[in-house]
Amino acid sequence: RPPHWNNCALSLLWITSSAQKTTSERIHSSLRVNRGHFVKLLDHFHHNGQLCLVYETLSLDFFHVFKLRKWKPLSLSKIRPIAKQLFMALSDLKRLGILHTDLKPDNIMLVEEKELKIKLIDFGLVLLTHEAKTGTIMQASALRAPEIMLGLPFSHPLDMWGVGQILLFLFNPQTRRNRSSYQNVSLRHKNSHNQLEPVLVITGSVWFVHR
Repeated sequence: RPPHWNNCALSLLWITSSAQKTTSERIHSSLRVNRGHFVKLLDHFHHNGQLCLVYETLSLDFFHVFKLRKWKPLSLSKIRPIAKQLFMALSDLKRLGILHTDLKPDNIMLVEEKELKIKLIDFGLVLLTHEAKTGTIMQASALRAPEIMLGLPFSHPLDMWGVGQILLFLFNPQTRRNRSSYQNVSLRHKNSHNQLEPVLVITGSVWFVHR
């Protein structure tokens, strides 16, 4: 085992085609070079049709941080530097032409437990921006962006939605414990031309629109 694999984390991705293999390697090579706000990719190899990614180890993801805090929210003075780092990470992703597609509290980790420096993790569902296909279902249902629920074209604003969900969680962790309070858009009616009827409901009694 190479020395740089000591104290590391391993992620496995199923590769179903040569095109997917090429795309995955290209994306993760880009992340390896531009790693300021991303978990550091130390190495990668293939085993039994899987792409195996070797990452640095970090501290805790934010879901477990708040579990240890007994779901007490962070102060705005602590949320601001975290938000700044998330926005800088989004800027890096856009510059690289990459969509994370799965931003949530579980995929943001502290570098050190006592510090507020963070990194994005879990790039197993990343896409190149030009390969985003309208109608693709992605993201956890409770965190799903409106354009995904509506079957509309999507791009980098998809990840901005994810960051918004993370910041909401930092300010009010109860939203994650009670998923129904911010469950995403629920579409109840479509007409014969697959157009939305003028009834849009967000479950969790957030708001309703009737025309």
